[in-house]
Amino acid sequence: MVSQTPALGSLLAEVEAVLGSRGGGALARHLKVLATALGCDRPPVWDDPSFVVLLAISLSPRTAISYQTLDPRPRWHYIYQYLKSLTDGGREELERVARLLARILDAREKDRFTVVGDVDRLLVKQRGQCAICKLPFHGTSAAILQQDPFRPLWHAPFELTRPEIDHIEPVGWAGENQFENLQLLCRACNAAKADGVRIPLHREAAIAGLSVDCVPRIHLFRLLVWLASERKGKCEIGGCLDRELTIRLTRPGATIVRANLRLACYECSPVQSASF
Repeated sequence: MVSQTPALGSLLAEVEAVLGSRGGGALARHLKVLATALGCDRPPVWDDPSFVVLLAISLSPRTAISYQTLDPRPRWHYIYQYLKSLTDGGREELERVARLLARILDAREKDRFTVVGDVDRLLVKQRGQCAICKLPFHGTSAAILQQDPFRPLWHAPFELTRPEIDHIEPVGWAGENQFENLQLLCRACNAAKADGVRIPLHREAAIAGLSVDCVPRIHLFRLLVWLASERKGKCEIGGCLDRELTIRLTRPGATIVRANLRLACYECSPVQSASF
């Protein structure tokens, strides 16, 4: 875990020493923004793991975040070049800070890869189902069998139904890789959830009048994830739990907006009996 990174408090004190006095307010701005993001009324302490990761990310360029191990240049090199634009610190001290930040990012990345081994445990915990839509990973989805237009997994069944590990609290928001913060989602739900379900009102309004066959499938996936979250995964027709879910219009001919949709399982609302 991030908290296992060696001597974080003393390491990041060096970041403060270098950037705090010479960064032209850059570090102060980072601290203020991070404090707000973490819900604090003042900058968190240096040894807070969540703060450490967010600070390292905020002080690193995109090239360091998306760094590939096959790159002939070390990760710290990209961070060093970026820090030079923030401060007039000397080469040695900037390189030292860049190496420290790279170590934090390396530790975070290494920890993220360890979650792959938790797939089997999550399958048992979730009874072989997607944590959101309850799609069965060891069977054929009802959405595919019935070619449900509201759940178009059958457009790309192998890709959209494969299991993927998801962080309940996203790593990008300081979520950690503890087993308790992991869940197994089908690709469709994971893509829809991303770092949180966001359905802009203008986007929903623009799509509302389309027929279901013309609605982008990612929008339909997001609607289901949003409804599943709001309804706690419970079918609104029969009150069923742990059955594969879809979405249905509350009345025939209604526009496809959240106010006109309800969460349903396929046992209570198979495609042949649904209104479109």
